[in-house]
Amino acid sequence: MQAIAQQFGLLGQIYQQFVDISERDDPRRKQDLVTARRVLQEGLQQLEIIVKEALEDMPNAELMRDFSTRLTQLRSSLAYHQGSWPAVLIDEDKEGYRASLDEVQQVFADFLMWGKKSFQ
Repeated sequence: MQAIAQQFGLLGQIYQQFVDISERDDPRRKQDLVTARRVLQEGLQQLEIIVKEALEDMPNAELMRDFSTRLTQLRSSLAYHQGSWPAVLIDEDKEGYRASLDEVQQVFADFLMWGKKSFQ
């Protein structure tokens, strides 16, 4: 369970990077956003591997179902947001981008809070 907690901690750091990038208004932030999106996907993939391995040793079907459901919700939210807002378009409608970002950040924050509580 320690490896899971560590991965959730890493995802928390990535989440903070998104918050920091969203507060910037410099041209470099778009490239940083693309990089952070890639790092996030890699982090989520690694988390899924770690959780599946941990729960193989300690079967808990309910926890695995809950994890899978929440991870799918997060990925869906991220995919919709990123599909709607490629980095090159984030300045086209700043209010629309911010509203979408706020929604996905809430889903992300909820996932992190649930994960930290569930995999202590």
